[in-house]
Amino acid sequence: MNENDDMRRIMPILIREIRVNLCPIFRGEFYQVKDAKPGPAPSHQIRIWVGARRPKMLKLIGQMAGGLLVSFNYVPTDELPALNQLIDIGAEDARRSPLEIRRGYNLMGMIDTGHPDTQLPGLKSEFIKGSINFWVDQLSQWYSEYQVDTFNFWPVAGDQLRQIESFASEVVPRVKELLD
Repeated sequence: MNENDDMRRIMPILIREIRVNLCPIFRGEFYQVKDAKPGPAPSHQIRIWVGARRPKMLKLIGQMAGGLLVSFNYVPTDELPALNQLIDIGAEDARRSPLEIRRGYNLMGMIDTGHPDTQLPGLKSEFIKGSINFWVDQLSQWYSEYQVDTFNFWPVAGDQLRQIESFASEVVPRVKELLD
């Protein structure tokens, strides 16, 4: 085991220990913690979300984390099945249900609301651009086909407030309705 592997393995354990045990002691091969003082305990379970793409980390997410969070710009949808498979293997190795691990997707793009300032031509191809119907279809498909259950929308151009409002008041309710 090297120093990076030690850190990857102990961080989720340590975070959980600090939340449960007021003064945890941890002695790893490379790192030690003695008498860490946490703040007040949370009123509900707080998931540990991890952004990762490499096999060791994806399996570790399946073993210990509460969720995966990746970005569309860096992890296209055709890579999601392989990521999910490694997370599921890690979960099964740890005797966890793969359904316990949430899958999140950061979506950078633009919603064409029909308003002139949301119809910019020439938006870079790594961004998602389309109508409200397009976004509803995409999110529904990604949920159904790729296990993505959490979407973070980041508008990148045009009237960002209008797009956020459209995402929250039009896209999300329609996706929920389609999936129920």
